[in-house]
Amino acid sequence: MANRVLYVGAKAAFCRAAGATDNTGSWRDTAYTDTYIDISGATAYCYFDFLNEDTGESDAAVAGETLWLRMDWGRNNDWGTASICEFVDDQDRPLVRFYNAINGQTVYAQYNSGTFAAPVWTNISNVVVTVPYAHGEMACRLKIGEDGNHTFTLWQEQILVIPETPFSMSALTRVDAVVVHGNSGSNNGYAFSQVLATVGINTIGSKVAYRGPDAAGTYNTFDNGDYTAIDDTALNDSDGAASGTEGERLTFGVANAPAIPVGLIDINRVWFGLRGKMETTGPMGLKPIVISGGSETVGDTIMLTEGISGRPIPYRITYSAFNATGFEMGFESAA
Repeated sequence: MANRVLYVGAKAAFCRAAGATDNTGSWRDTAYTDTYIDISGATAYCYFDFLNEDTGESDAAVAGETLWLRMDWGRNNDWGTASICEFVDDQDRPLVRFYNAINGQTVYAQYNSGTFAAPVWTNISNVVVTVPYAHGEMACRLKIGEDGNHTFTLWQEQILVIPETPFSMSALTRVDAVVVHGNSGSNNGYAFSQVLATVGINTIGSKVAYRGPDAAGTYNTFDNGDYTAIDDTALNDSDGAASGTEGERLTFGVANAPAIPVGLIDINRVWFGLRGKMETTGPMGLKPIVISGGSETVGDTIMLTEGISGRPIPYRITYSAFNATGFEMGFESAA
């Protein structure tokens, strides 16, 4: 039951999604993110599946653990009455949700007091949550009890909105993902960004920055492609960088990422969100590389799959390394 990160980012290209796109419009905090997830339509959805940050395998917040979630959410129009966001188990069955009762201005946190076959949604609290136009920060905490008794707490813009409130639900023993939904009304416009889910790590006031590579780095020994082949803000599998020999490297600068004030806040993790695959011969994985202040650090091999898939590659660095002169990220092809 170690503290850990379960999900970070908010890119439709790296999610199980339908009817969701990565939009570069203004419905986001532009200081931190280059896109937001734009989702509309009654059947649209986007799952933020929880993964082990080291292995890339499925993970979950389970009984006895505390799940934290933060996201920027917003609306650029009035929403139809529907579920906005749900906590689901390993079978995608909804457990806890945010339900929009009136145009995004009256939203309730609810739990399923019935069965999965016949859900009965009951307010955890009658306190109204408001989803703003454009975007705004929401953080919540779900303490998953080992005896079916749980608590839920919510903050908006770091202000307590729903005090810690108990509720009972015996079927709630694990949370494996968070899913956001499209609009069932006649208007559309959902915006989600800066999503962070953790076990035991407080997310109140946290920020999630995601940017693409913006400059060539020290190394470019891949057979094909350079940083411009992997700097897309929206999904584009038509280009990419390829390595056919173990040990080849590709590094790049990320000067467009926000600076971290030294001594004020720390970086919990840095990930490179990668869409890639391996072939039947040649390198089968990648090793993360960090170059900072003239020093190089190479991590363990992250294995890829034969089909194109998205997954995060973790880089464990401090704010001082991130802010050091000549900071670069990248990877090395590995057997």
